[in-house]
Amino acid sequence: MKSIHLHSIMIGCLILFAHAAIKSAPAAFAQTLEDDLSEFVQLSASDIRNLTKNIVSGVMDFTEEEGNAFWPVYEKYETEYDKISDRMQAVIEDYQANRDTMNDKKAKELAESTFSIDEEKIRLQEKYYKEFCEVIAPKRATQLFQVLRRIDLLINLKIAATLPIIGEDW
Repeated sequence: MKSIHLHSIMIGCLILFAHAAIKSAPAAFAQTLEDDLSEFVQLSASDIRNLTKNIVSGVMDFTEEEGNAFWPVYEKYETEYDKISDRMQAVIEDYQANRDTMNDKKAKELAESTFSIDEEKIRLQEKYYKEFCEVIAPKRATQLFQVLRRIDLLINLKIAATLPIIGEDW
């Protein structure tokens, strides 16, 4: 029953985050994608955080004791993760502002910023995996990061579906 619940939640997230990739006629596609990315960037701060918490809570189905130990650590993780997400949002906005006039220097700067952010995410996950293992069983901590990874992949899918590649005219 729980796996069906998780599957339904993830499909719902996929629909929420990836709807732009399939919704418009080609003539209006470019503007729709720009609008959707702007909407998504606005949505990302609090709505995605709340949705993620709801998914984590539903999937993990903590006992009261687990929840009491888990949520304070999760709040710290979320605060640090949000800082990284804010940096990624800034890179996306910088990309959008420079997309039409992209030169090699700016492209390199954006790529290096993205690589740095990805590395920072991994370091944060490694750090907090250890912390979560101190308050919940390692199997449960691994389950948590499976869920968080799927959510992150869905968010990245939404961004990829709405952000044109350099030189593409969506």
